[in-house]
Amino acid sequence: MKKIAFLLSLILLATLLFGCGGKTTPTESEKTDAPETNAGTTENPYDENGYLKDSIPAGLDYGNETVRVMGWSNSEASYDFNTDYAKGDEIAEQTFSRNELVQERLKVVLDFNLNYDGGNADRSEYVSNVENALRSGTTVDLIACYSQCAANFSADGFLRDLNEYGSILDFSKPWWSASLLEGVTINDKLYFASGSISAAGILQTFVMSVNMRLIEADQTLIDPRELAQEGLWTMEEFYNICRNAYLDTNNEVTGKDAGDTFGYIGMDSVVGDAFLASNGLKYLSTDDEGKLIIAPEFRGTAIYDLSRDLIACFKSDDYYYPSSYSYDIFTEGRSILAGTSFLVLMKNREKMTDRYGYLPFPKADTTQKEYYSTSGFPYTMWSMTTYCENTERAAYVMEALASGGYRTVQPKVYDLLKYRGQDDPINAKMFDLIISSKTYDMGRIFANEFTWEDSPVALFRKRLYNNASDDWYSALNGKVESMQRVIDNINSRFGY
Repeated sequence: MKKIAFLLSLILLATLLFGCGGKTTPTESEKTDAPETNAGTTENPYDENGYLKDSIPAGLDYGNETVRVMGWSNSEASYDFNTDYAKGDEIAEQTFSRNELVQERLKVVLDFNLNYDGGNADRSEYVSNVENALRSGTTVDLIACYSQCAANFSADGFLRDLNEYGSILDFSKPWWSASLLEGVTINDKLYFASGSISAAGILQTFVMSVNMRLIEADQTLIDPRELAQEGLWTMEEFYNICRNAYLDTNNEVTGKDAGDTFGYIGMDSVVGDAFLASNGLKYLSTDDEGKLIIAPEFRGTAIYDLSRDLIACFKSDDYYYPSSYSYDIFTEGRSILAGTSFLVLMKNREKMTDRYGYLPFPKADTTQKEYYSTSGFPYTMWSMTTYCENTERAAYVMEALASGGYRTVQPKVYDLLKYRGQDDPINAKMFDLIISSKTYDMGRIFANEFTWEDSPVALFRKRLYNNASDDWYSALNGKVESMQRVIDNINSRFGY
């Protein structure tokens, strides 16, 4: 009885908090024409807190039936799965409250199986464990997994086409990522989705952090955030800021090392993907028939130029990529720019004494109309298994979790990233710009299908930091045959 009373009080508290805090004015992209009612009046499409309403019917009651969700276990997954009420982490607390509210709204019991480690190091074993569990009769309605693993499950035939449940899953709403849905459809089928349903998807978004003290101390530099607002933040401006920034501040070691000062550092190798995305390039894409292909631009002149220039940069003293995690260089004020994620920045901002700013990764040039961002892999893709018997119930659970995340968890994440730590309206604008420009690449999502050394991702990323030859075409030609074999295998499993 005490536990029930506690949960009811928690739900009431969460409802009050959601009604009082986090209220935002809906963006233009969220606004829709309000429908006319029979009485000729206009129905308000927004709730009392300014968030777009969903279309889930009132009074749904599944009699406290259990919906079984196969999740993944990892420290980075805790933002998306908090099955035990844990005080202290504001995002995890909201995730727990969101789940409780969904259970109450639909009269279901959410049973999260978090028994399998499923992060980057364990992703192949995770796929094997889950597929074996399904084959052996373990009941699983929904899979909520590390982003790369969803591609394996779909190619292996374990997932349903979510487009079949379009009357319930409203992918036109802002709680689903439109750019993801456009980027991962194969053979006109959509097997997995994400968006506000995964707080980690926001936290893992790549951002270029800028040390404002170092910018302001150099009278030859202007605030690159101003360039970004004007559409002028390009690779050329990025190179200009970093040029001649190196200082040998660690006298104990001769030559470039982690104790020195740089123009740019990457926190780890995965951030290299952000440059490819920001330049409007992709690893893999689909053709007119919906088949997976090597993206045409992956063989083009733009990636040749980008690869050549970045390789030259990392060979110079002004840029640094360490053999291990390196964001401390930025927190200690020894780098003008740093490639990182919002999550890493959030976890480290209390260590910083210098004022910092947010930047998108730079565009190729001023003729490129949009900025493009991408994210790290540790976020959650949601899907429905072919073993799910009550597909209507499962679809409503997905829609309710995504809609609930949009109006509860996501505002908390936005509050922590846009406004906490420092009051800087330009940073808030940069945050919105970066989040709204997210893109997704089939090459990254299906990376687990390739052996790492033969993957498109490794070909581009590893060359940046390994003092490689800048001859992109020779490197690509040496790998394209093995890449194509993997792609052909994937396509055959999708019915091509």
